Amino acid sequence: MFISVLIYVQFVLCTILYTLLTAPLFAVTVSCTQIFAPEKTQRLVRYFIVWYGKCIVRIALFPYVTLEYRVKTEEKVMGGIYVFNHRSGSDPFLVGCMTDKPLVQIVNDWPMRLPFLGFFARLGGYIDIKNDTYEHVKEYIRKLVAEDVPVVAFPEGTRSGSHEMNQFYSTVFHVAREIDCPIIPMVIAGNEEIPNRHFKMKPGRILMHRLPSVPQEFIRGSSALKIKKHVREIIFAESRKMDEELESRRSKNV
Repeated sequence: MFISVLIYVQFVLCTILYTLLTAPLFAVTVSCTQIFAPEKTQRLVRYFIVWYGKCIVRIALFPYVTLEYRVKTEEKVMGGIYVFNHRSGSDPFLVGCMTDKPLVQIVNDWPMRLPFLGFFARLGGYIDIKNDTYEHVKEYIRKLVAEDVPVVAFPEGTRSGSHEMNQFYSTVFHVAREIDCPIIPMVIAGNEEIPNRHFKMKPGRILMHRLPSVPQEFIRGSSALKIKKHVREIIFAESRKMDEELESRRSKNV
């Protein structure tokens, strides 16, 4: 319990400090872009969000939680749909550690309603998959991918809170097939209790892996259902390996 409180205190302090340090720069740059280049406002906001996520993961959670990010491919793909498994409420913060470039997350409507984070998510052009139309989502993602912007999706819809995986929703796979864009499987393990469903924090190590993208030929020649099942199997298999690695490390440290 004490560790949970301490981590949340660090989280709040880090958020306040980040806000105070970046607020003047944020206000000036956003004001200038609104006047001279309004189309760049969302991009700037996304930079602030990505670096906020990095600060939370690397500073607010330190030293109780550590993250290891591994790229298990030599591909240089950036624009595309990055499909993550979803174990914990920390996932949206962790994704910021995969790149220094601005990204866009696909979320349900509730994050958009949050008083602080929701404001910036809306300002940064994040996608409300629940309340937006399919056609608008598709064309918006097409535009983002063409601009080489990573689009982050959690097709489980809600966190599993365990080593298991919920079933995937099909929307992003329909979109990927129709606009012919890359799908990059991403896997997170070790954070199912950082925090858990009762918002308690447990110290530990988190692994995040970027895997090779799904071949475009497979995407073009397969149904959305087949693509969804294929990607889910890839992520599930990799998550099992990562869980075993983490368990082996814990055993050796006992």
